[in-house]
Amino acid sequence: MIKTLSISCLGSIFSMHYIRFAYRNLMHHLFETMRRNWAICSLGALKLILHLLAIRQYGFHRDEFLYLVQGDHLMWGYLEVPPFIAILGKVATTIFGTDLGGIRLFPLMASMLTLFLIWRMVLLLGGDNNAILLAGIAYVINPAFLRSGLLFQPVVFNQLWWTLCAYLLIRLIKYERRWDWRWLGVAAGVGFLTKYSIVFFIGALLVAALFTDRRRWFRQKGLYVSLFVAALIALPNLWWQYDHNFPIVNHMAELRATQLVNVSVSGFLTSQLIMSFAGSIVWVGGLIYILKHRDMQEFRMFGYAFIILMCLLIAGSGKAYYSLGVYPVLFAFGGIAFSDWIMRNKPRSNLMIAGLIVGLNFWIIPYGLPLLQIDKMQKYGAFMADHLGLSGPLIWEDGVQRSLPQDYADMFGWEEMAQDASRVYHDLDQAVQSRTIIYGGGYSHTATLNFYRKKYDYPEVYSLSNSFLFWAPKNLDFDYQIEVDDSRQTSSAYFSSVQVLDSIENKYAREKGFIYFKSGPKMDLQSTWNNLIDRRRERFTRD
Repeated sequence: MIKTLSISCLGSIFSMHYIRFAYRNLMHHLFETMRRNWAICSLGALKLILHLLAIRQYGFHRDEFLYLVQGDHLMWGYLEVPPFIAILGKVATTIFGTDLGGIRLFPLMASMLTLFLIWRMVLLLGGDNNAILLAGIAYVINPAFLRSGLLFQPVVFNQLWWTLCAYLLIRLIKYERRWDWRWLGVAAGVGFLTKYSIVFFIGALLVAALFTDRRRWFRQKGLYVSLFVAALIALPNLWWQYDHNFPIVNHMAELRATQLVNVSVSGFLTSQLIMSFAGSIVWVGGLIYILKHRDMQEFRMFGYAFIILMCLLIAGSGKAYYSLGVYPVLFAFGGIAFSDWIMRNKPRSNLMIAGLIVGLNFWIIPYGLPLLQIDKMQKYGAFMADHLGLSGPLIWEDGVQRSLPQDYADMFGWEEMAQDASRVYHDLDQAVQSRTIIYGGGYSHTATLNFYRKKYDYPEVYSLSNSFLFWAPKNLDFDYQIEVDDSRQTSSAYFSSVQVLDSIENKYAREKGFIYFKSGPKMDLQSTWNNLIDRRRERFTRD
């Protein structure tokens, strides 16, 4: 017995000693890794802290509701976007439900991966911690990338795929590994399923390659394997577009007529500098370095591709942020450029330049992330516009300056609308409820109401706008309608009585909503509803 206890005690002592030894080794290895990679570790920590401070501020953006609700109707395409964001939306809501902070972890992870790829590109190009610091700080303290990394929208994932494509191309230039061609095809294909604009980026790169010695790629099998893989991944969505008469064409035409009409060439080009603010020093330096430096000749296609991409977006009246995905690779080259130009003789200059970028961009971080309470944000915007002339972030897509950035105004009033609609529905007599449908006037109303319908216990909300047209059921049997819309209505073509039961008057909200109760059908609503669906779906049906 004593012998057994002695052996057991010795074993425990040895185990504890081994655990302590392993723990010390692990911590030493971790400390050494962080010390050698202090730049990327610091940048990652800074980015994480900034986003976590803002992730639950305000509320969901109107467009976030659309992408999340699309996850309840998975298809290979939608009138607004390709299917990737809907698939991710289904995953996000399955895990986190309606939790704002949980769902926004997905764009945060995508932006962290983009930062990781910037780090890897700098290392591939031979850069050290000085180059990493400058390239990373231009990305991390960047109002445009801070905003896109906050919202559950295709933009941040689009930036990730563009950056991954650039990273794989740098690997191809350096090593010519055939598997990189295959991975490039995967990145481009998934990028296409995320946002169609990657076609402009890939097209610009292919044209740019023709002006460099990379034109030899067109004689190699790898390029065509990559294009084949990308096309194979994109094929289901391409078939969906074909089968629905290419709705992307109509969607772009509507954008040009309503939103892109206010985009000017000078405004577009100026925005390319303003979006990164002081960080533009880095990407402009990177662009010049690629185009002028002898050692960068093999990477010159990235500089030409940037110029070609700008021309394509200007020709297509693209919004300024459509180009955001191209800047991470330019930040990487910019870090290398400054490291080569300045820091060889003045090794501490990197800290000075990084400090300059942080110092200048610090004052506009509230335009990128909602860190301030909304009333303070209004005062801050007024001060920046009146005293420093920085009114650009307050100008909305209609060209009019207001007291808040448009994206911030789009984060208010939505759950309030769902609560009010729920109250109106539950106040109805049970007999009337059973004969009532809820209708959303626009995609934002319909998506929001459907997002919260389980939380507030009301039936599915229908609409004939945007992709909701495909999900509207036929042969609905109803006599009453609750409609939520942003337009004032006094009469209806389908009902004799229109009552305004409530309104959404959040003073910070971009959209003011009205809740109507409609009764007294003027016609057979079931056949009228079916005819409306058939007529509106007709243009998306291939003969």
